[in-house]
Amino acid sequence: MKNTLKQLTLLGIHIGFAVPAFAGSIWSAADSAAPFAVRYKDSAAVGTITITSTAITCTDDGEANAISLSSGDNDTLSDIVAAINASTNGTGVKNFEAVLWAGLAADATTNSYFIARSAATVDRQWDYDNKWDTSNVKRYDAAVGTLVNTTYVNEGQIDRIFGNAIGTGDVTISVYVDGSVKWQRSITSPVYVKAEDNATNVADNAVFFDYEVGIDVGNQPAFVRAARATTATTGGIGLSESRR
Repeated sequence: MKNTLKQLTLLGIHIGFAVPAFAGSIWSAADSAAPFAVRYKDSAAVGTITITSTAITCTDDGEANAISLSSGDNDTLSDIVAAINASTNGTGVKNFEAVLWAGLAADATTNSYFIARSAATVDRQWDYDNKWDTSNVKRYDAAVGTLVNTTYVNEGQIDRIFGNAIGTGDVTISVYVDGSVKWQRSITSPVYVKAEDNATNVADNAVFFDYEVGIDVGNQPAFVRAARATTATTGGIGLSESRR
């Protein structure tokens, strides 16, 4: 009996090292990737965020802070994040906090790159409901992990990336960790296949992909991206992750 218990104990230890404590998948369809996460830190007041074709407006206890999306203003995602963090209430206190999520600091921003959003209340929990407009940015993104306070909690790796990048033009698939490319692959599109009449070749724009990548993430911001050269419409991108 003692030998049996010892063997089971050793097996349990072995499994504990071999199997991640968490494994899961994330799927991000068109128009569902959040370029930044935002929260509002004053529990005694109300903060809202609104997105229109011309501005992102952060309203802090009645004080509206309009962040222009016109050409030449706030040209990059880092500009947008900085402007949100600079928003104040009527006494100059800064209660909004934003961080990059499924986006890069250098990503271009214009008045057509974000999905419109009616005034929505945000609180001390991170809000991920501000979205890229897929058809205008021509890409699909999916972020990994979650935010706890200001820490990106991943503590593992991105095991696989997969997707159906519906659109036209070549596809560039990238894995970003802390703003840097850790893995990348290009797919030429369209490919030409024989028509049913076997007389002419027909362009096929479909791009499905599924790659094992095994990218270590740790407590860093990370996301995957599939960018099409010409158009992007109704597809999506996903990933599987493991946490140890």
